[in-house]
This record gives sequence, structure tokens and C-alpha cells, in this order.
Amino acid sequence: MLLIKNTSLLFFGNVGSKMIAFIMLPFYTKYLSSSEYGVSDIINTYASIIIAFITFCLSDSIFVNIKQKDCSEEKEQLFSTGIVYSISSYIAFAFIFFIIVKFIGYPDFLNSFVDNFGYIFFLSFTMFIQNYTQQYTLGLGNALCYSLTGIVMTFSIALLALCLLPKYGINGYLLSLILAHLIATLFNVTSAKLYKHFSIKFINQKSLKILFQYGVPLVPNSILWWIINGINRPIIESTIGISAVGIFAIASKFPNVLSIVFNVLSNAWNITVIEEFGKNDSNYYFNKVFKLCYFFLISLGVLISIFSKFIVNIFATPEYYEAWHYIPILTLGVIFYSMSSLIGSIFMAQKKSKFFAYSSFWGAITSLLCTIVGVKYWGLYGASCAVVLSFFTICVSRIFYAWQYINKMDFSFYIMTTICYLIITSLVLSDL
Repeated sequence: MLLIKNTSLLFFGNVGSKMIAFIMLPFYTKYLSSSEYGVSDIINTYASIIIAFITFCLSDSIFVNIKQKDCSEEKEQLFSTGIVYSISSYIAFAFIFFIIVKFIGYPDFLNSFVDNFGYIFFLSFTMFIQNYTQQYTLGLGNALCYSLTGIVMTFSIALLALCLLPKYGINGYLLSLILAHLIATLFNVTSAKLYKHFSIKFINQKSLKILFQYGVPLVPNSILWWIINGINRPIIESTIGISAVGIFAIASKFPNVLSIVFNVLSNAWNITVIEEFGKNDSNYYFNKVFKLCYFFLISLGVLISIFSKFIVNIFATPEYYEAWHYIPILTLGVIFYSMSSLIGSIFMAQKKSKFFAYSSFWGAITSLLCTIVGVKYWGLYGASCAVVLSFFTICVSRIFYAWQYINKMDFSFYIMTTICYLIITSLVLSDL
């Protein structure tokens, strides 16, 4: 019942609101060429990874630590310390970057990063501050405000894009992302009255150490995760071209419907695991939820694969039509990613963040090798298969690390359902 309650509160603020992003796809693809969409995707990719370097994953750390603190003052100390540290770090990062670029130089493969640094920097900062405050709100138990913030951000992106994209093109699109994150942050801070939780007097070294204890071990994991899920963009850009990045980004959007749906369950599940982990029936309960989730995701994945050509025809312009070829493959990758996230909740409950890094290491090695070889010989098909193999590796390794807690898995069920999906996917792709 607790999982159902948490899920229902998060559902409307995440799934319902983010679906508008798919409704907006025809609008985006009308005004952005595949090359321009590829540039925006590269910027998003870089913005996401530098958050880990600059903030040491404090957004993840604040949620876990707040959930396990009873004293209000301790929560406010953590919140205030994390904000001041992160803002200072972003300022220092910008200064160091300009010094390096002006006096030392940079390798050619960082051209996209340097050319778009302004957008990358401000998008990264607004993404972090929005996520940090939203995770703090969720940690306080205010799931309603957390959900409403998601709605505000999504509709802000849509409305701002409608106003800015036709006139300013890709610049308008990127500006709409930055402004929307700022608007969502302002809404969250005022609605949850987070300004009452912040004070300079709360800043202390002890709180920063507590935040770092959970967050710092996640940094290697975030780097590895970028190799898994983001390194394919620069490789595709250098091997095939920036236009292919745009095609691949659009193809990834549709399987991410599964990720959006699952993230709601995952957020609610994380809350439930932290509160319920360690009880006598936790092993049985986890395996039951895991099995149901896998069957649910496979079923949705089959539907997405069957109708992939139809979906692309509706939501994208003809320039992006090729994207449907990669949707069935990428969908399986999202399924493995979702299940690995479910297993990761056990590591979160135990504060064993090192296992995130261990499992991501194997996934990163798989992704890097398979992407380099796959893109070179099979283009975007190779990149898509590399995504599946890397997430499968992560999922299997996490099962291994968490085996003492989830050792009642019915492997025959997972093998058979996966084989069924592969057969259906093969039939869909054979109709090329």
C-alpha cells in the first residue's frame, strides 16, 4: 500500500506532465533540422556529465541523507551547505575553464564542448539546482510539491519553446530549457517554502562531509554512466556526423516513454525500500515487484516496437523517418536500464553506493568497446546494440552484487520473456 500511495502521488507530476514533450516533438522537428537537434542533444549530454564533476552528486546525496534524519535543523544544515558549496564550485569551474582555454588550449574532440560552453554551463547549473531542491522536497516527504514542480517545468519548456523556437531556432530551444528549469526551481522553493530552510549560519564542514560520504563514491559511477549512455554521441558525431546524432536522439525519445513511466515507480520504490528494507518479508516482496515490473515493461516494449514506424510518422517530420529502425533495439536497452535501477534501490537503502560504481564499470567497458566497433561497422544499428549490451551487463552485475538480498529470482521467467521480445523485434525489423 505504501508503494502504491507513493507511486500515485508521483505519477501525475512525472508521467502525465512529461508526455507533453512527445506531443511537442512534431513542433521541435519542424523547426530544428537533424543537425540542429543533434547539437542540442550533445549540449544536454555534456551538461549532464559536468554536474557530477562539479557537485559530487549532491542531488542524490541530499535525498538519502534527508530521509534518514529526524532533526529539522540537521536537514536545514545539509540543505544550506550543499547549495553554497555547489554555487561556489560552479563559479570556480567557469574560472578554471576560461584559464585553460585561453592559456593552455584544448584537444580537437572537445570542440563541441568549447563552442557551446555558455549553454552547457548554464543548462548544467539550472538542471542541478532544480533537481537538488526537488530532491530535498521529496526527502521532506512533500511528494505533491515534487510532482507539481515536474508539471511546471514541463509546461514551461513547452510554452517557452512555442514562443522562442520559431524566431530564434536552436538558440530559442536551448534558452527555453534553461529558463524552464529556473521557473521550476522558483516554484518549488516558494511552494515548499524552502527559503525558510536556508541560512548562512547553517553552513558547516560536518554537513558537507556527510553529503560527500554518499555523493563522492557516486562520481565515478556518474562518469561511467556517461560513458554508457553519453559517449555514443561524440563517437557518432565523429564517425557518421552530427545529423546522425539527431536521428539517434529522436529514436531514443520513444523508448524513453518506458523510462518516464518507470522513473515514477522507481522514485516511489526508493522511498519504500528505505523505509521498509530489512523486514522479514523484504526478499519475497522485492522479487515479486521485480517480476511484475519486468513483465510490464516487456509488454509495453512489444507495443512500442510493433508501432514504431507509425509512431515516428506521427511525431516527427520525414527527415527523421529513419529513426524508427532503432526504436525496437533501444527499447530493450531501456528495459534493462529500468530493471538495474530497481536493483540499485537496495544499494541506496544500505548506503552501499560503491556497488553503483562497480556495476557501472562493467557496463562502461562494454559500452565503450561495443560502441566504437559497432558504430564503425554498423552505424546507428551498432550504437543501438551497444546500448542494449551495456545495460544488460549492468543489470546482471547488480543482481550479482545484491544476490544476498534478492536470491529468489525465477530466471526461467526472465529468459523466456526476453526471448519472446527478441523474436517479435526481429519480425518487426525484418520489414525494412
